[in-house]
Amino acid sequence: MCADRNGRLAACIEAPVPVTEAGRATSVHNAEALPAILTVDEARRLLRVSRDRLYRSIAAGELPVLRLGRVIRIARDPLLKMMNSLPKG
Repeated sequence: MCADRNGRLAACIEAPVPVTEAGRATSVHNAEALPAILTVDEARRLLRVSRDRLYRSIAAGELPVLRLGRVIRIARDPLLKMMNSLPKG
C-alpha cells in the first residue's frame, strides 16, 4: 500500500513514472495501490501540474470528474488512461 500512516499517498504519487521509448508513460508506479477515487491534489501531483492548471482542464472538460456539490473527485482509471495517451511535450 502506498498510503502512509496518516492515509496520505505520498509514496505512490512521488514515485517515478516509467516511460516507453516514445516518451509516453506506461503506468504509474504502484497504480493499483492508488485509491479508485482521487482528490484534486492527489491528481495534480500525479500529473505534476499546478492546481490552477488542473482546475482549468476540469472546467474545459479535458478531464472527467465526479462532482458532489462543491467537492470534485477524479477517478483513477480515466486519469491513468489520459496520462498514457498524452504526447511527450
